[in-house]
Amino acid sequence: MKANLQAARNWGDALFAAAKEAGVVGEVLEQAGTLIAATQAVPRFVAFIEAPHVPSEEKTALMQKVLGGDFHRLLRNFVLLMLKRNRIELLGSAVDEFRLQAERDQGLWRGSVRTAKPLGDAEREALRAGLEKYTKHQLIIDWKVDPSVLGGVVFKSGDLLVDNSLKTRLDAIGERLLAARVL
Repeated sequence: MKANLQAARNWGDALFAAAKEAGVVGEVLEQAGTLIAATQAVPRFVAFIEAPHVPSEEKTALMQKVLGGDFHRLLRNFVLLMLKRNRIELLGSAVDEFRLQAERDQGLWRGSVRTAKPLGDAEREALRAGLEKYTKHQLIIDWKVDPSVLGGVVFKSGDLLVDNSLKTRLDAIGERLLAARVL
């Protein structure tokens, strides 16, 4: 699984580098999102394209019809190359990596915030401002309600984890109590 994740990152990085050099990052990003949404809406298409028993010529012919002239040449060639190299199952993950690279190139970082209860608009903006100051990045935040947090906030962005939840603090107190020696 890790090898596939790394392979998808490599494919996504390569697409980003090519799109950036050509000056078409926004266009390719929009079209890639459209392509992924369209293919996921038709599970039989995905099964056909990923099927190992289907000859690659048939897959390529179908994909060329799907891509037609509606998609940027760079994206068409990228998808066809993934198909040719039998890596098409990584397309969705590669596009996700491409999107992350494009956002980071614009100074945007994705992250998630988990709280025990929904936050109001003012609370969200205050928390966003504090997290942006802390990370020194403009953030795109996915807000989630998770009752297991009990209270406080858990923020995750890439490898960064800021866990200021009541659950974590209570767990830490419990561990200290269990580790304490009774005289």
